Amino acid sequence: MWRLCAVISLVGTFAGCVQYHAAPLKPEHSADEFAARRLTEVQLRDEILRLMPQTAAAWPPREWDRGELLAVALTQNPQLAVARAQVGAARSHEITAAEAPNPDLILQSEYARHDSHPWLYGVSLNCLLRSPERRRLDSDIARLDTGNARLQLMDQAWAVRSALAAAPCTAMVFVWSYLTDGDPAYTLVQVYVNNLIVLVLFVPIVGLLVSGASSLSVPFASCYIGS
Repeated sequence: MWRLCAVISLVGTFAGCVQYHAAPLKPEHSADEFAARRLTEVQLRDEILRLMPQTAAAWPPREWDRGELLAVALTQNPQLAVARAQVGAARSHEITAAEAPNPDLILQSEYARHDSHPWLYGVSLNCLLRSPERRRLDSDIARLDTGNARLQLMDQAWAVRSALAAAPCTAMVFVWSYLTDGDPAYTLVQVYVNNLIVLVLFVPIVGLLVSGASSLSVPFASCYIGS
């Protein structure tokens, strides 16, 4: 009987083993794939369709509008991909935190040289016991981590949207500088200084305009946080 149990344990142990396949990263191959990306790819169209189903009428679009470019940025931005992966990992942890842990079945062996039967075998079963209160606490903490990861994803998506919205304005400054045979370094300094001025004076100017044109009170602290 014990031999049958040992055989069953060995079969179950080896059946649960996963074979490892090495897959080393090749930086030059990744760089070539990144450089070969185009807006006309079919895979990109399939990803954009999830956000904008109306783009299926004509692909690729003859002219890209702001919404389509935003959809491309939301699907292709690497920081957003990392944020989505973090949300998925947090969600997986939230699911496992509410479940009971799996028991561990360990096959043990020992060799006794001076005995008539030197090999001794045994099986141990380990099971982690958690109280319902501890499981509820772990589930609540994991749920908070998931919410935090989703907030970080939304914050990153808003940063991508803001960068896309500001890109045409900044790009046109360099275009006009190029058309007028201007100094690129001087143009870059002007854009940088202008952005700093906007960051400092935007909220006071908006507050003065809103309070002067109406009786609304402007919460400056909230405006600074929002900007």
